[in-house]
Amino acid sequence: MDLDERAYPLTAGYLRSLPHGLQSFPACKVRSSVFEDIKQDFPELGQRHPLPPIVRNAIDGNCGEEWIAEVVGNALFMVMRDSVLDSDDKFMEWHRGNMRRLYGKPLNRALIYIFSPTLLIMGATKRWNHFHLGSELVAGPVTEADGLMRGTARFVSPENVFNELLLRRLTISFEVALEGSRAREPQVEWQQVSATDSLYNVSWKK
Repeated sequence: MDLDERAYPLTAGYLRSLPHGLQSFPACKVRSSVFEDIKQDFPELGQRHPLPPIVRNAIDGNCGEEWIAEVVGNALFMVMRDSVLDSDDKFMEWHRGNMRRLYGKPLNRALIYIFSPTLLIMGATKRWNHFHLGSELVAGPVTEADGLMRGTARFVSPENVFNELLLRRLTISFEVALEGSRAREPQVEWQQVSATDSLYNVSWKK
């Protein structure tokens, strides 16, 4: 099925940036459970204009697989941005609320609360790998200076699997996780190093 580019212009642009559209980089995967709350938040998503079946199934939770291609999941985020969230700021606002809701669930809250911010960063690779395959998040050392704790995380993925909006979205994910570990005023800044490589600079008040 062809995508209606008038209804989903950002999604279409994202898919054009990939070598084989939704079939690109099949070894790069994400757990389908990451998208469970989207249909609940946006039951109208994809109703007015048809979507490729693989994206439709991801929205409905009917993919029947524990893992889906990362490009399919990211296309779903772009469909949201095109059809129900009319600005990048609103997309980020929704994502922040969704992450706070996720980390606010009793089990998740208890698990994250036992970690200090430093330990949270040190364990970032393991937690990323629990939900993603074929991309890499590697945390650097945490240092202290001028009343601030600072750290870095290097993120590597196949070219264009994560566009600028989706890479900036990760800053929100990291900030909310740090909030849950009782970091004071956490800030995360994204820096693109190359088409496949990003650096996240993390800081919080001691």
